[in-house]
Amino acid sequence: MPDRKNRDEQFPLRGFVACGSCGWGYTSSYSKSRNGERHAYYHCFNKSCELRGKTVRRDDLEGQFEQLVRSMEPDPMVFEIATKMFKNAWTQRAAQMGARRRALQAESDKLDGSIDQLLNSVTQVKSQTVLATFEKKIEDLENQKLVIAERLAQSEQPRLSFDDSVRTALAFLQSPWKLWTFGNYEHKRLLLQLAFSKRIEWVLKEGLRTAEIALPFRALANFSSAGEGGGGGDWIRTSVRSEAGRFTVCWN
Repeated sequence: MPDRKNRDEQFPLRGFVACGSCGWGYTSSYSKSRNGERHAYYHCFNKSCELRGKTVRRDDLEGQFEQLVRSMEPDPMVFEIATKMFKNAWTQRAAQMGARRRALQAESDKLDGSIDQLLNSVTQVKSQTVLATFEKKIEDLENQKLVIAERLAQSEQPRLSFDDSVRTALAFLQSPWKLWTFGNYEHKRLLLQLAFSKRIEWVLKEGLRTAEIALPFRALANFSSAGEGGGGGDWIRTSVRSEAGRFTVCWN
């Protein structure tokens, strides 16, 4: 009997596909026929479920799931347009961030000039009261510089180009089926996490219920239908934000 790790790798949908009767995640097992052949199954293991122990062949369940994943692949033309939209949003946001950094740097340089002027004036001040006032102004200006320095750090430019940063993500969106078919176990589990909003239920004698697709794939699907006349110009909106020097593409 295979150990837990090997069994998980042999049943990538284990725990993700749920029983259509009780909602529990399917477990998996092998059985032997009279001639000694081993057969792989998914099934519900909930003791209180009326379908406990009712099995579905692995090939049947995973075959339907593979068809589902293949159906999620966007139209090539739609994907090309969406990619260009991403790149345009990325370029515009990068330009905005560059302009903001230059403005912040100019403001910081101006504060430096003001501080230098005050320091030069301090040497000519003899009154302790006036000196305290100058010191307070210098302290306030230094605090303003710290705030600007923090804003500059938050608006750090991306270290990688658009292609280098999002190539893997775009490849995933372009063909989730390839990731599922040719990827390893970790790739398949990642696809389950990223491509679906919740687990999919399997109904005996019916098959997989309608899946709740994650937002990026829904957006591409909506984009495609809008291109056919269903959504006007507001098909999809994208924005790009910077987090710790990395750009993240957000779907709204």
